[in-house]
Amino acid sequence: SPAGLTSRNAAVQDDNAQAMDKINQLIARLEEKMQKSPNNPEGWGMLARAYKLTGRLDEAERALGRVGPTLNQNASLLADLAEVLAQKNGALVGRPSELILQALQLEPDNGKVLYLAGAAAFEEGHYKVAIAHWEHLQQQVDPQSDDGRNIAAGIAKARELSDGTPDRATLAGVAAAGMQ
Repeated sequence: SPAGLTSRNAAVQDDNAQAMDKINQLIARLEEKMQKSPNNPEGWGMLARAYKLTGRLDEAERALGRVGPTLNQNASLLADLAEVLAQKNGALVGRPSELILQALQLEPDNGKVLYLAGAAAFEEGHYKVAIAHWEHLQQQVDPQSDDGRNIAAGIAKARELSDGTPDRATLAGVAAAGMQ
């Protein structure tokens, strides 16, 4: 009945609001903790992830900036920063892509980094590179899971778009070599 649906929708909205309140309370406590002990890279990373989860991307970026030198040696944090910047800019091109490549050098088997590396390559039209990253990732994921199916779909789309032809990057390299 419509009245039953309305009350169920209200209950779901209430549950979501309560969950958000709890997350915001946790964020507030973590912010307090970080003010008292700012030399805590793990804490800043955790706070950044919480901000990202709640859509507070500027604050997430600032928190990751407070991690310090550890950031450059941590593939997961580099991937988090790349993701935040990509969400803010609407693209992985540029700084996010650079961070992803840096993270990939640190941890070539990191699932999140492989996913992002594939997405960045795909976005730039480097479909064969995207396929390589996603096939590597596919080995770590249950093919029947949502992630497994999404990765397979991404690979299929990249194959369709690459159409057996060289990547734009390969073509650009060939063109540049021909111009010399």
